[in-house]
Amino acid sequence: MLYLHPQAVRCVAMGAFHTVAVTDLGAAAFGANDFGQLGTGNAADRQQPAAVAGLDGRAVTSVACGAAHTLFLCRCAAWITSAPPA
Repeated sequence: MLYLHPQAVRCVAMGAFHTVAVTDLGAAAFGANDFGQLGTGNAADRQQPAAVAGLDGRAVTSVACGAAHTLFLCRCAAWITSAPPA
């Protein structure tokens, strides 16, 4: 489990059933995860904020959420979390 306090939250985005917060130390996500939109490496729903996998060492500048996906804008690249349609 990852708690955001005392990290400073820089931006927040919400999809239909999930929320993502970007902090100075990375990103955390919680809510529905049917399509992998939380970016936690599996499809388990999260009631508490969980670290987003794959963002280590990346400077996240912004985040946007859709119904079943999340887009992280980093200084050097974009990172999208969702599973391909079945």
